[in-house]
Amino acid sequence: MTKTIPSTPAASIASRSWNAQTSGVAILQALIAKLYKMRRDNTTFRVYSSALIEENKWRAVRYGLDGKLIDFGKQVELPAPQLIREFLDWFLGDIVDDLGTRKEVEYAYKILAEGSSADRIMAPAVAAWCTVRRWNPTVPGWMRV
Repeated sequence: MTKTIPSTPAASIASRSWNAQTSGVAILQALIAKLYKMRRDNTTFRVYSSALIEENKWRAVRYGLDGKLIDFGKQVELPAPQLIREFLDWFLGDIVDDLGTRKEVEYAYKILAEGSSADRIMAPAVAAWCTVRRWNPTVPGWMRV
């Protein structure tokens, strides 16, 4: 679903925001549908301790898409975008087709590949700051050039 907005820089940001929100809603809808289907089919998840779940939540908040999360099944750290892709492909893949929302969910892949709109908005300012200061950011995502 794409909302048609006049072509201006602000409208471009609004359009991307609309797509990101629609993608988020489609992912949430698919997750709820998948959980309902699992409950209906009497399927369960492997249960992990709340301390492990809290660790991944902390890493997600602290590092965002530039960080690593723990894949509890494989017992290894993996880049957050890789785990998000796995979640979208493996866990939600079948249900988004049933719901007809694959196009909306696929916008999340664009965010994973190109960064969020905040990353794109900050990039020129950070690049200018780095040029003036002769400094090259290496890790933080919001400072990607």
